[in-house]
Amino acid sequence: MQQPIRVVLFDLGGVLIRLRGVPVLLRHLAGRMDEAELMRRWLASPAVRAFESGNGTLEAFCRDMVAELDLPMDEAGFLEVFRTFLDGPYPGVAQTLPVLAGRIPVGILSNTSDPHWQEALRLLPELGLAKWHFLSYRMRLIKPDAAMFRAVLDQLGEAPETVLYFDDHPANVEAARALGIQAVPVNGFGEAVEALEALGLL
Repeated sequence: MQQPIRVVLFDLGGVLIRLRGVPVLLRHLAGRMDEAELMRRWLASPAVRAFESGNGTLEAFCRDMVAELDLPMDEAGFLEVFRTFLDGPYPGVAQTLPVLAGRIPVGILSNTSDPHWQEALRLLPELGLAKWHFLSYRMRLIKPDAAMFRAVLDQLGEAPETVLYFDDHPANVEAARALGIQAVPVNGFGEAVEALEALGLL
């Protein structure tokens, strides 16, 4: 018999909050790479991994990203762009999170940095209702590495199959599923709501 869901975890960007970093960077790249190539390089970037796992400074991150992507700006210019990456919550998130959190424990599981987390809290104060904030820069771990998902399961103290997780990146979904977590790929909050309703959690 399938065990009931005991915890719901959400990725942050692309699931709860809209992102605009890719189109912003593409404008500055002026056709030198497409969206798929930019995403590939961002996700594989040593600078991104170091910064989002809490192992690098903001200054070093900005300097290294300008160099890695050969951007036509200095470190200060990239910082200004970086601070605009979050574009506000998806429709319905602010109304739905309190309802869901009143029915089942909710957590955030995200690769992020302190500047973006602080901005996310400003844009969506309801994130404070989540029982857990599993943030890469605080944990010094990063998705899709199995170590991050194992650390999350250890802190939850729940069987993997009782944890429902929504993420917009296939690599993260696959890594979570490999450990037995019920990971669901979604593109935006609406698809997460559909899955939650199908499971009777909303």
